[in-house]
Amino acid sequence: MLRNSGFRIATVAGIPISVDLSFFVSFVLITSIFGLSILPNAVDPDPSTLTTVMLSLLAGLVFFASLLLHELAHSILARAYGLHVSGITLFLLGGISQITEESKSAFQEFLIAFVGPLMSAVLSGLFFGIYYLSGAGESSLAAVVFWLGFINALLAAFNMLPGFPLDGGRVFRSVIWGLTGSRTRSTRYAARVGQLVGAGIAGLGVASLFIDFGSGGFGGFWMILIGGFLYNGASQSHRM
Repeated sequence: MLRNSGFRIATVAGIPISVDLSFFVSFVLITSIFGLSILPNAVDPDPSTLTTVMLSLLAGLVFFASLLLHELAHSILARAYGLHVSGITLFLLGGISQITEESKSAFQEFLIAFVGPLMSAVLSGLFFGIYYLSGAGESSLAAVVFWLGFINALLAAFNMLPGFPLDGGRVFRSVIWGLTGSRTRSTRYAARVGQLVGAGIAGLGVASLFIDFGSGGFGGFWMILIGGFLYNGASQSHRM
């Protein structure tokens, strides 16, 4: 897990925002996907090179602003409950809120965990709403707005997978905590499920290297990376 890594770029609501160097790899990948795949396939005729570059950069910036809002939702609610938040770091696989204290109750844990995916879902609805209210046109800008809605919906759904350290894993832990009254036992269960989720995602990534699921080898390597990160995070939580 990342801890106080990267360099600070801003402070929002008293919360330091940092960017890890690996973030720029992710930014390049996202903008490249928009510029080389999404826009050429969604718009006919193909937009000009300048338009493609500018809209790809805009899409990348708005997407990572969406990630930041997701994490700010966690952090601001945690601070409202009196928990200490040392900062937010954007990195290769998204972002992380560095909440250095445990929630004081299962319900508090549930709300702090759930508000992040809820923010992503709201943003998705906002982008889709803009797309359809604007007439669902076939312009380059309309394509960017639509895919930003889709990506935020995917982000919300992925984060709700019931495995620690994902938000869904924390929601799952809060439910088990509320049922058993034991924070330690609930963390152990959520971490074990997190290991299974991470191993499953990595396994699908390995399979996609040999079976064409439509994402190609790049998608497979990305899934292996995400699965490995989740498995490692769950394992650390279980050991702690």
